[in-house]
Amino acid sequence: MVLVNTLIPIFVLIGLGLFTRHIRLFDSQSIQVFNPFILNICLPPLFFWSTASVALTEILNLRFIAITLVASLLSGALVWWLAKRFWNIQHPADRMLLSLSGLNPNTIYMGVPLFTLLYGSHGTLPVIISSLTFNILFMGLGMALLDHLTQPEPTRIRTLLVRLFVKNPLFMPPLLGMLWSACGLPKPEALSGLMTLLAQATAPVALFTMGLSLYGQSVRGQLKPILLISSIKLLVHPLLALLLASLFWPLPRIWMEGVVLANALPAAAMVSVFALKYERQVSVVSSVIVISTLVSLLTLSGWMLILPYLPALRAH
Repeated sequence: MVLVNTLIPIFVLIGLGLFTRHIRLFDSQSIQVFNPFILNICLPPLFFWSTASVALTEILNLRFIAITLVASLLSGALVWWLAKRFWNIQHPADRMLLSLSGLNPNTIYMGVPLFTLLYGSHGTLPVIISSLTFNILFMGLGMALLDHLTQPEPTRIRTLLVRLFVKNPLFMPPLLGMLWSACGLPKPEALSGLMTLLAQATAPVALFTMGLSLYGQSVRGQLKPILLISSIKLLVHPLLALLLASLFWPLPRIWMEGVVLANALPAAAMVSVFALKYERQVSVVSSVIVISTLVSLLTLSGWMLILPYLPALRAH
């Protein structure tokens, strides 16, 4: 029942976005309105409150972060090796973009709604920590390396840091929340009510916008790499996280569920923005995002069916 009550609403809202684009109730310009609302109005308070309302020791869950990093690096390395060994992709910038599509999950538009429906607005901390990890270490460093590999005059480190830490609306709020928590500041009830309202708006608007952005996207490029990268993202990536959490860095049940689900999310749309920016692997990366998003209805269902057995698996 949890499976039905969680995943069906998610994909119905995505489908509603697709349908309204199809009947021309909304157009591509609408995405330019909804995206800033999500990224600048809904998510920063949610990220702030999710970290401000829990102990700092819970936020700095080093085992969770280590599992996320190692599982992602292994998934990305597997895609890199396949691209070089079997797909004859020579330029490292091309291989990096493919690797990013195989390791970077859609924590914002799919992860936050999924965790909100599963655990409530106070249960989004695992996906927020995952989002910070991916945005800072993988997307931030990835952007710096892609600039270095493709630009005749690479972007200066200072410019990259400002873009990553200052202009990114999802970086400072959780850090301020950590500071709030560390200082033991009070949590006014009125502020809590505001955060709850914004959290309730985040999930449906993010999913609807995702449907709007998927409209008109088609699968282009070589089918074999697209399917393999999508499979790595949806199956291998979370499986690696599960194995690491079971065998090397045991986690409490809620955190084990969180690390598996966060890594089981489909490929992040931000990777296609990078592909367009550097004009490399655009068709393959975009197709991976479309395929992994559609197929994730099945794969997420599978992982959610497995979740109740995770503590028993870990006990062995």
